[in-house]
Amino acid sequence: MNLAKILSLSSLGHDEKWLQDYIFTNPSHLGLGEDVAPISRERKQLPGGRLDILLADKEADIFYEVEVMLGSTDESHVVRTIEYWENERRKWPSKKHIAVLVAEKITSRFYTVIRLLSETIPIIGLQVNVVEVNGSQGLLFHRIIDVYSEPELDERSQTYKSEEQFKKEYPRLCEVLRAMKDILAQNQITVAERYLTDYIAVPLFGKDRMWINVRKGGEPSIAIYPDEAVRADAADLVKKFSYRVKESTDGNIYFRATPQKLAENAGDFLRVVSLLKPERNDA
Repeated sequence: MNLAKILSLSSLGHDEKWLQDYIFTNPSHLGLGEDVAPISRERKQLPGGRLDILLADKEADIFYEVEVMLGSTDESHVVRTIEYWENERRKWPSKKHIAVLVAEKITSRFYTVIRLLSETIPIIGLQVNVVEVNGSQGLLFHRIIDVYSEPELDERSQTYKSEEQFKKEYPRLCEVLRAMKDILAQNQITVAERYLTDYIAVPLFGKDRMWINVRKGGEPSIAIYPDEAVRADAADLVKKFSYRVKESTDGNIYFRATPQKLAENAGDFLRVVSLLKPERNDA
């Protein structure tokens, strides 16, 4: 086994702009998902300043506000990261926003601060290092902090719609829902769906674990939230009857499926549903 060395970017002649260029060109290397794409750099902020990088996962409707720094974390970068995250969140309130701080070293002092903040603010702390093994060098992005758990949706801020109204606006979503309910009804599982502004909440086992969202052109996109222990199994099953399957950093699995595919693969769909049960007996 060869001994690896950790080198600083500055010792290799790289500055902060170089690191920004690398991340903007290779956003998937941050480990935020393969569908994350660059949106803009040096994005102007009000009342002043510029956001280093804005990334987006358009399939999952997530924006990532990324601040980059060389060396160790300091107060100004932490504050700036949160400030720019809040600015972008106000501009695009319908999207989910996650602040990302990339630094060569997240010190113990700021680890505690950022970790406390991450309990109320969705913020990810990534430590970036240059690793050298046998003369070959590579960048390593290591997720140090990511403990935010999104609170339950406060549906008082949402607009409820009748089933008839929703069918007129989003008929394809309702067709997918009907296929799901037919399969569940055959297995004595009933749901009391809720029609909201532009999506359907599908409660299972006493808790919302499935949603049918609208995408461009009215195409349905299904989201499920399995527990972490069974997330990989759920993703594997979903791939058997759907397309455009992706796992996001918030723990959701997004996929597309037609009513016909759901009906043809009722058994696999039911197995996915069983994995959404909060307390399962694995004996």
